[in-house]
Amino acid sequence: MEFLYDDNPIVACSSGNTSNCAIAVIRFSGFNNLNIFSKFLSIPVAKIKPRKAHFCDLIHEDQLIDQVVAVFFKGPNSYNGENVLELSVHGNVLNVDRILDLFINNAGFRLAYPGEFSYRALKNKKLNLSQVEGLDLLLNANSNFSLQQGFSLMSGSLQKSYLDLHEKYLNHRSSVELSIDFLEDIGEQEGNRQLFESFSNLMKSINKLCDRIKGDSAKLLNPEIVLVGQPNSGKSTFFNALLGEERSIVTNIAGTTRDFISERVHLEGVNFRLIDTAGIRNSEDAIEMEGVKRALDLVANSFLKVLLVNPFEFNAKYFEILNGIQFDHIFITHSDLTGYELAIKNLLETESFLVLLSNSNLVESANSPYDKGFGHGQKVTGPMGAEKAGPVGAEKTGPMGAEKAGPMGAEKAGPMGAEKTGPMGAEKTGPMGAEKTGPMGAEKAGPMGAEKASPMEGKNSNFNGLDISKEFEISSYNLIGDVQFCSLKIGLDNVVSILSQQASRKYSNAVSEEPILLKRHKQKIFEIAKEVDQYGQLLEEESDISIISSELNNIGHCISELIGIVSPDDVLHNIFDNFCIGK
Repeated sequence: MEFLYDDNPIVACSSGNTSNCAIAVIRFSGFNNLNIFSKFLSIPVAKIKPRKAHFCDLIHEDQLIDQVVAVFFKGPNSYNGENVLELSVHGNVLNVDRILDLFINNAGFRLAYPGEFSYRALKNKKLNLSQVEGLDLLLNANSNFSLQQGFSLMSGSLQKSYLDLHEKYLNHRSSVELSIDFLEDIGEQEGNRQLFESFSNLMKSINKLCDRIKGDSAKLLNPEIVLVGQPNSGKSTFFNALLGEERSIVTNIAGTTRDFISERVHLEGVNFRLIDTAGIRNSEDAIEMEGVKRALDLVANSFLKVLLVNPFEFNAKYFEILNGIQFDHIFITHSDLTGYELAIKNLLETESFLVLLSNSNLVESANSPYDKGFGHGQKVTGPMGAEKAGPVGAEKTGPMGAEKAGPMGAEKAGPMGAEKTGPMGAEKTGPMGAEKTGPMGAEKAGPMGAEKASPMEGKNSNFNGLDISKEFEISSYNLIGDVQFCSLKIGLDNVVSILSQQASRKYSNAVSEEPILLKRHKQKIFEIAKEVDQYGQLLEEESDISIISSELNNIGHCISELIGIVSPDDVLHNIFDNFCIGK
């Protein structure tokens, strides 16, 4: 960072510099006194009182530049400890740039680097490092939870937890020093009691923080919803529906989307990065195949994984490519087209698709009739809404209505060639073409062993009272967990609402234990825990208190880095690179 050792006066627009707005705030810092502004303000600078708003003209060479409100913060009682002046000006971008150029060219100011105002606050001990990181988190937050944790780091409960850890360390450090210098005065028994009691308190403090560093916080800081599927599955239509605008090109030509497209979308209080990916298929086009590779990488690392399947156009082997991915939500699209029932039948006869279903971690729909009394992500319903059967591992039922078996390796039945039952060609029962039972046109049985009804047969087919006749007035229907039938032409608002609720629900569940989001903090807490564990073993085995004292220094150094008492240059680089200019 070029500004680490530069104390020259700086200026920047701290708000309203990216687009036209009513008011923009231009911030100056690092000047010795207000005399530097005397020729630019229409009021005598001697009359400008700290922390008072002063309305005046901004002038240059007898020409009116703007009418402004000036507020002066005299150092060290300012944000960064220096003299600071803020001018509220009219927020046209051209006007802002003109005023910045005025002071850079005529008053000896230079344009501030991103984060430089906050760096000076750190340098002048107005903020510590973890508070600066909290400010960074606050300014770049994508959710209310991130906002709150940013505030918490600046002056709230998380900062207090770090200070409590530091206090427990100092208490234990004092006990060690006491045992070295005053053991004869307090006695060995009392010295040992204080030593181990203070260490126990230190352990409790670090263990509380360790409980909050589990999981991948990167997915919570910048949560992504990735739409994947084979070509013509409806990804781009979903993408546009979620955005509420025609951002992604939609055609019937396979491979229209050859690379990923991303936009920000606000769902239920969280800013998600929504990504439309290239269709999963083999192609001789190198550019398209690179898009497919990127799609797989994106979905593997995304927060919410959404698969779209067109039952009229799918290649079974491409499901195998996706089998290692645990999808949160699956949509079977094009439910408004003629022949949808037969297309669903063919899809559910596809082994690779059934395996993909069994590997997924489908989130229950908030309005699902089956979402009562079951934990997050459990698959508790059959593919077409049967009362008691689950697609994967149900206690007494197979995937499509077997009497006593689950779909994958149950005692007597299974989906793939079990002795008497299973979905694929079992002798007397199974979902696809079995003699007397199955979900698709069986003589006497419904999708999950229902007594007399087949869900896909007849114009007035009915799923638990939901009409899914050819008109498809209700365009989405719970299949397995959150596998849904849906149309790409009607009822998309309902589908978008369901997906929005699922994204919000998963995010709420993920942050319910208040995980620590910042990577550096997680790494430091892990290092501290490791050092404390090693030190605890030494404390039990080593009798030389001077050796114990020396090893304790390692813990103190790590805690100091966590709080920000010690600030390595590389850490400063990483933090301030994320700041906006003017902060």
